[in-house]
Amino acid sequence: MTTPQVTPDQLREKLTEWAQANSTRSSAEDQQTREGFTQKFPLERLTSLTLDEYVMGRGDKENFSYWLEYRTDKLGSIAGGAARKFGVYWSAKKQSYVFTTMFGAPEEAKDRTLKAIQSGAQRVAADDYVGADDATAQMGEWRYTLRLKPLTLYFPDKLLPINNPYHLQHFLRLFGQEPTGGPISMNRQLLTYLQTLPEAAAYDSLGLMRFLYTVYPPPKDDGSGKGLTEDVRYLLEVAEHTNNIILYGPPGTGKTHTARAFAQAWLAPEPAVQVDEAGTQASTWWQAIALALGQLGNATAEQIQAHSVMKRFAQQRKNTRVKNTVWAELLIHTHPDDESSNTARRAKPYLFTHTPISQSSPSGTSEGTLWTLSDEGKEYVSQLRAGVHRAPEPPQALHFVTFHPAFTYEEFIQGLRPTPSGGFEVRDGVFKRLCDTAHRNPDQDFVLIIDEINRADTAKTFGELITLIEDGKRSTPGERGQYEVTLPYAPQDVEPFSVPDNVYVIGTMNTADRSITLMDVALRRRFTFIAVPPRPELLTGVVEGTGLSPARLLSVLNRRLTKTLDADHQIGHAYLMAETLTAGDLAFRWRHKIIPLLQEYFYAREEELKALLGQALYRDALGEQPLAQTGLIAALEDFAAREQAATPPQG
Repeated sequence: MTTPQVTPDQLREKLTEWAQANSTRSSAEDQQTREGFTQKFPLERLTSLTLDEYVMGRGDKENFSYWLEYRTDKLGSIAGGAARKFGVYWSAKKQSYVFTTMFGAPEEAKDRTLKAIQSGAQRVAADDYVGADDATAQMGEWRYTLRLKPLTLYFPDKLLPINNPYHLQHFLRLFGQEPTGGPISMNRQLLTYLQTLPEAAAYDSLGLMRFLYTVYPPPKDDGSGKGLTEDVRYLLEVAEHTNNIILYGPPGTGKTHTARAFAQAWLAPEPAVQVDEAGTQASTWWQAIALALGQLGNATAEQIQAHSVMKRFAQQRKNTRVKNTVWAELLIHTHPDDESSNTARRAKPYLFTHTPISQSSPSGTSEGTLWTLSDEGKEYVSQLRAGVHRAPEPPQALHFVTFHPAFTYEEFIQGLRPTPSGGFEVRDGVFKRLCDTAHRNPDQDFVLIIDEINRADTAKTFGELITLIEDGKRSTPGERGQYEVTLPYAPQDVEPFSVPDNVYVIGTMNTADRSITLMDVALRRRFTFIAVPPRPELLTGVVEGTGLSPARLLSVLNRRLTKTLDADHQIGHAYLMAETLTAGDLAFRWRHKIIPLLQEYFYAREEELKALLGQALYRDALGEQPLAQTGLIAALEDFAAREQAATPPQG
């Protein structure tokens, strides 16, 4: 996943090479699209747009939001995510406008957003990019794509049509530049650097954008088009160093959501690569090997690895163990009936066969292996060259399991399970099946998310594999590793089992159930633990129709919980998150989500709970003196005002 830096000379060479085969400037159609947008929505008229001229969802394709996302998509994409990224939209389901909680009303959402864009444009016109960042942040600092996209359309000569700040960071660091400032400043920084290279003079900003995304594509993201969250980006960095991670924190902090977002980013499919002059593409290692052998006729693994087809393919993949991968793929895609191969791990299509040979060298004669295509392999290569043969559907790469007190070794690894006839059979568990699949697919990564990993007896569930999952004791996918075990229930003629290093284990644990200090020491030593705390700063605005800030309410509650109990028993921000949090929503969540959790925390400690909540909220929680909705909101406002919150309310 780590991208090496590109030197100025290398970048200049690529700019020249790409310009020879591609258009470097906006087409007449591109220019017409941009002019259509600026004429329909001139900067000076932005703040006078009506709500329906701005919002998406009415079915009208002429509104500002629709033009930004769809009509000008080729001029810099902001695709993905929900329409709420525009601050306000029309919901056909609700038959009403929906707006984010930092705004008080639909009109306010529209007005503040358009005013921020107009103000940012004035600063870009004056070459004040830091000021433009400050001005556009008034619509919501995190609303990066909306802060960038309009300005790139109004100022194509001053900004690149790149609207994802994480992509901007990627390109800047790739070229040895340290990103500085906000998204608009980084955009300008990247364009300024590129324009110092003489070869870039042939490009306009749109041509540079297309060059960058084609030649130096950003790392995998979550597919939303909005970039990755800070938590996910940090996990991607951690996964460069370890295969075993546990996310821990109080309930409702988004641990499982973060784990899934990481997995989707890490496992994003890699595109097919053009591997020869005929334009033939390969999307898997075994396809590239088959194409190389199709040109070589027969060859050793070393000769295959050195072939131009393999070199082109390997350059586009993150796998650096090319020699090991070529060997593993050759063996795995040899037919099971072929006695020349001694591996038990096989996978279709069966393309290869080999024979032993003697090799002479100055040091003497040694034994080697000569590989060639099988009849099926020759037919496969002819189809692949013709562009009519596609790779089979890749195996499922993301797996999810939830641990519980009754979860066993037999379900996780392998064990005897009953059959319909009343007998027993040896059946593989979820983790062993995943590892076997990973061994058969060495060029693909796999992620197992174990939710609530601390609720099972981890020492018993992992068994002897608690050693094999260590980073330093993983095997190379498709090969037998230095550390392997014969599983207790496995037949004697089955290969020993090992855990390949293309399997990533991401656990989540709720610290309210069990602190990490109580976790099995062996498990703690083999996993990297990452805290996922409550983040009240994500709760923007106020409860609809009130002055109550969810961020302040959560902050005060968690400060008091930490003081009374400990930090493990806080409340996560997910309990109060919503596009628009109404008084009714808050009342329901307080009484039916948060109060039951607090009652569990303070079981048989009623006086402490009363001291925490206060008389009115305590009696309401017990049902002794229920409050009307307005009374409950007033009591919560009073509770939140008792002390200064650690995080001030947003909006």
